[in-house]
Amino acid sequence: MDILNSLQEHFLFRAFTPQQMQQACKDARWVSVARNQYLFSQGDDASYFYFLKEGQVKLVLLSPGGDEKILEIINPGEIFGEAMMFIQDCHYPVAAQAMRGCRLIQIDNANFLRVLHQSNEACISLLQDMSVRLYDFVHEIYALTLSDAACRVAGYLLAQNSKRGAVFELDVPKVALASRLSVKPETFSRIIKQLSSNDLIAVNNKQITILDEPNLRTLTESCTRQEACQQHSLSLNA
Repeated sequence: MDILNSLQEHFLFRAFTPQQMQQACKDARWVSVARNQYLFSQGDDASYFYFLKEGQVKLVLLSPGGDEKILEIINPGEIFGEAMMFIQDCHYPVAAQAMRGCRLIQIDNANFLRVLHQSNEACISLLQDMSVRLYDFVHEIYALTLSDAACRVAGYLLAQNSKRGAVFELDVPKVALASRLSVKPETFSRIIKQLSSNDLIAVNNKQITILDEPNLRTLTESCTRQEACQQHSLSLNA
C-alpha cells in the first residue's frame, strides 16, 4: 500500500483534497525501525511527525540517571509528534522507542503546515485530535494521583473495554504496562490475579474478559471519592 492510501486511514487526512494530500505528503517516506531501536531521542529536532502502520511504539521520558517513564503507547493507525509542528525550533520532549518491529510514515511538518493554511476542516480535525489527547492526559494525571494501584489497573482495563470491547488482549509487555500505570510489575500481576479471583475479570494468558463492568467501575469510583474526601479534609485542616 502506498503512502497516500495508508495516511487516508487516519481521520486527520480525510479532510484534504487529492491535491492537498499530494502537497501535505511531499517528502513523506516509509521508515522501518527494529525492536528496541529509537525512532528519535529526547531533545532531537522535531521536524517530523509519524503515522504508525505496523508495530508498537512507546513514548518515554528519560531522567538524567537513565530511568524512564512511559507516557504513551502508540498502536497501528495512530499518529504522534504532530503537536510539535506549531512550535518554532522545537525539540522532541520525549524519546520514541520501538517495542516491536515497526513500519511508519514520516511526514514533514513544514509541508503539512502549508496545507493546513488552505483547509479549515483539516485544522479542526487536528484540533480535535490534540484536544482528545490533552483530555486523556489530564484524566490520566488525575488517575495517577490516586493512592490505590488497583484503581489505576482497573481504570486501564475499563478504558480498554470502552475502546476494544469486553474481550481483548494485553498486547503490551507487563513491564511496560506497569511503568505506564506507575506500579511495579509484581504489583500489576497481583492486582490482575485479585480482580480475577473476585470474578471481575477472566484471564486466559494475555486475553482479558471483563465479567463485571459495573463493579469494576464501582472500584475506580470509590477510589476517586476517597481521594476527593482526603483532599477536602486537607483543605479544611489547612
